[in-house]
Amino acid sequence: MTEQDTKVLSDQLVNVRLDIRELNTKMDGIKDLTKKVDEVDDTAKEALSSTKSAHKRVDAIDRWLFWFGTSILGSIVIGGLGLWKGLKP
Repeated sequence: MTEQDTKVLSDQLVNVRLDIRELNTKMDGIKDLTKKVDEVDDTAKEALSSTKSAHKRVDAIDRWLFWFGTSILGSIVIGGLGLWKGLKP
């Protein structure tokens, strides 16, 4: 092996080491990104759960208001008919 071959091989080894270091840095970045994605996923699941709970509360209020409104309206109609019938000769 000549001195030139040794230099070429040494340069290639240096390049391989640099490439490995770069890959290691990228892998660390991917690990950090994976952790952030997991945190976002947890936050999204909490938001979905909260939204479902809020919809249940709104649906319950809507049902209550419907029955309350129909009871009041029915009472007014029945009362009006009673007055109208009572005032009619």
